[in-house]
Amino acid sequence: MPTLLKKLTATEIDSQLAHHALTLWLRDGDAITRTLATRDWRATMMVANAIGYLCEAAWHHPQLTLRYSQIAIRLDTHDVGGVSMRDIELAVQIDRWLAWTGAGPEKALESLPTEATLIVKP
Repeated sequence: MPTLLKKLTATEIDSQLAHHALTLWLRDGDAITRTLATRDWRATMMVANAIGYLCEAAWHHPQLTLRYSQIAIRLDTHDVGGVSMRDIELAVQIDRWLAWTGAGPEKALESLPTEATLIVKP
């Protein structure tokens, strides 16, 4: 079994979450989870589709639970019956996308106006 498919222990999960600054992700049994508050249903769908794209590109598929202004993400690796580095790396990519405001380093790109922001900051 490839190293990436090794089931992580609770201690290893906590260590990886801390190492990657995944402070909004929680260890929940044999998975890691994060819940996002969104502006409204349209924002929920836009964020869910973006997460879906990241997951498809990684060929690793989470459980997403959608509500009007909330998304719950649950990551685990079925092949190992728990959390693997695939889940950690995907959480990093999801958080990276969620943190991007749309502004580019040269300020050529504008970010969303405050009233159009998709994610409600915790």
